[in-house]
Amino acid sequence: QDIGIEKIADITDPHEVNEAIRRSLLHVQKGPTVGIRGAVMSLSSVINTVGNDKMVFSFLQNRRAMDKIENSTTLISLNADAHDPMFVRAIEHMTDGILSVTRVDDPNFQDPIQQVEIVMIKGKAELAGRKKRFRFLGGRIEDLD
Repeated sequence: QDIGIEKIADITDPHEVNEAIRRSLLHVQKGPTVGIRGAVMSLSSVINTVGNDKMVFSFLQNRRAMDKIENSTTLISLNADAHDPMFVRAIEHMTDGILSVTRVDDPNFQDPIQQVEIVMIKGKAELAGRKKRFRFLGGRIEDLD
């Protein structure tokens, strides 16, 4: 086992996935260069692998509880177009915030650009609808706003 890299034997076991994330976070030290401890993961991968809605919701509840205990943050991506809209809404209902990332064609740029929009952040209704455009250029992110 490599330091800081956790392996999961059974991705269909929410407890095992959460434990692997917890053990991985132990290797991240909060300090001047690391402001937030957390994990970024694709929930679409878990959904497609598990194939059981109850287990997905159990995983999310466990992840939220672990975030609270560890004072960490989990950012979860979800390809909303790939899943049942009611299932996506149920997942969104469990979150503290929702960001939408879309591709935008802009006549001022040869390549498409990306746009992040704040859909919802609990307790911050005034932020809903705010957008930020950016593009990847030469290995870096260029702010377009």
